[in-house]
Amino acid sequence: MKFMEAIRNSLMAMAACAGLSLAAALPYSVFPADGSTVPADAPIRITFPSASHAGTAGVFRLRAADSHIVYSLDIGRTASGTLKAKVGGDSLDIHPVIVSGTEAYLFVAAGSLAYGTTYTAEMDAGAFSGANGAYPAASWTFTTAARPASGRSAYTVAADGSGDFCTVQGALDFLAQGTAQVTVTIKPGTYREILRSVGRNSLSLAGTNRDSCVIRAVNNDKQNAGTSARALVRLFGDDLSLRDLTFLNDTPDGGSQAETLFLRGQRCAIRNCVFHSFQDTMQLEGRVYLADCRIEGAVDYIWGRGIAFFRNCALYSNADGYIVQSRNAKGQRGYVFVGCALTAASGVKSSYLARDGNGDYPDGDVRYIDCTMGTHVPKAGWLVQTVAGATPNFAEYGSKDAQGKALDMSGRAAYSRVMTASEADGLRKAVNVVGGTDGWDPEKATGLVPPRPREAAAGLRGGLRFGPETGFDARGRHLPRRGLASPHPFGI
Repeated sequence: MKFMEAIRNSLMAMAACAGLSLAAALPYSVFPADGSTVPADAPIRITFPSASHAGTAGVFRLRAADSHIVYSLDIGRTASGTLKAKVGGDSLDIHPVIVSGTEAYLFVAAGSLAYGTTYTAEMDAGAFSGANGAYPAASWTFTTAARPASGRSAYTVAADGSGDFCTVQGALDFLAQGTAQVTVTIKPGTYREILRSVGRNSLSLAGTNRDSCVIRAVNNDKQNAGTSARALVRLFGDDLSLRDLTFLNDTPDGGSQAETLFLRGQRCAIRNCVFHSFQDTMQLEGRVYLADCRIEGAVDYIWGRGIAFFRNCALYSNADGYIVQSRNAKGQRGYVFVGCALTAASGVKSSYLARDGNGDYPDGDVRYIDCTMGTHVPKAGWLVQTVAGATPNFAEYGSKDAQGKALDMSGRAAYSRVMTASEADGLRKAVNVVGGTDGWDPEKATGLVPPRPREAAAGLRGGLRFGPETGFDARGRHLPRRGLASPHPFGI
C-alpha cells in the first residue's frame, strides 16, 4: 500500500506540474473533493453520472498517512440493511449507505477522523454500479480542518464543507452541556442523519431557508425500539429553539411508530418548520410553542404528555387516522391550536381531531380555536374509544370550513363541547397556555403574533406531499421508489 501511495503522490505531482487535477480521473464526483479541506465530521457523498445502485461486494475505506485504516464500510453488506453506530451517545441501528438517484451517502462514524489530518479515501471496484456497469476502483485525498474554537455563541453547519461542521450531529457532539446560549446556523443542504441532544440548554438550531435546509433519515420502532430510540430527532433540554428547518422521517406508511421529533423541555419554541412522518410524528413533553409550522402524519401524529400551543400551523393528514393523542394528567393543560388549517391528502376520508387512546388516557385536553377544517374531519370530530365514563376535555370554538363558513357542530361527539367566547379568548394568548409558573410568553419575546404560514393561508388546498425517499422499508429492506406527484423542491 505504501508503494501505491508513492505512485499516487508521484502522479499528483506530475498532474500539478501539468496544471491538471487528479480528481478528473475519478469515475464520479465526490465530497470531500480531492485535495480539499473540510471539517472533521464530514460524511462521504458521491454523485454519479447517472442513476446508480450499490453493488453486492466492495468496501469503502479511510486510510491515514501511516497507511492504517481508520474507518471502513462494507458497501455490499450494509447497503440493504442497518449498522450499529453511536449517535450522540445512543447505540442505534442506522442505514449507513443511502442511495437516492444519482447520489450515494456514506455514513462515517463520529470520531473516526482527527483534526488537521490528511486521509486517503478508497473505494473498491464494483462497490457501485451505474448505467454502464460497475464503477472501477477509485481513491482520493482530503484534509480535515483544525478544531473550531470552544465557547463561541455561534457556529455554522454546511453540507458543502464551508462551515464549522458538515453535519448537525457533529455540531451537537461538539457543544458542551449547560445553559450557555448557542446558535447553530444550518445552511442549505440535505443532512441524512439521526439527531440526539441531551442537556444542551439554550440551544437554537436555525436554518437559513426552510425548504432547502432538510434533515432526513429512516428511524422507527422496528429499527430502534422504544420512544427514546425511534425518533429521527430527540432533543432534551430547556429553552430550545428550532426555526426554518424541514425534518423528514422517511419511514413508509405502516412502518410502525416513527417520531420525527421527540422534544422534552421547558420554554421551547419552534417556528416555521416542517415535520413529516406517518405515525407519531411529533411527541412533546414540557412546555412548547409552535408557530407557522407544517406537521404531517396519520396516526396520533401529535402526541405526548406536554403542554403545547400551536399558532397558525398546517396539520396535514396523509392517511386516515387521528391527529392528536394527549396524555396529560387530569386537570393539566394539553394541546391548544389557534388559527390552524387542517388539510389532507387526496383520498383521506377520516382524520379525527383527537382520540383518547382506547380509554388509556381519559383526561386528554385538546382545544381547537378559529381553525379551518376540511371534510376529512368526521362530523363527530372526536373519538373516545371507551365511551362509558368518558372525561376528556375535547373542545373547539369558531371552527370553519374551506370557504370560511362556520361549521355545524351539532353532530359532534356527545363527550366534546363548544367553548364559550370568553374561554376561547383567554386561550388565544400563548402565555395563558404555556406560561407556567415563570410566566413565559413566547410571543412577547418577538413582539409580534406570527403571520399565517403559506400552507395555512392557502386554506384547504392539498399543499405539499411527502413520501419515503430512501428506498428502505421499516426493516431495512429495499422498497421501490414511490411516484408521488409533488411540486416540492426536494423532488420527492
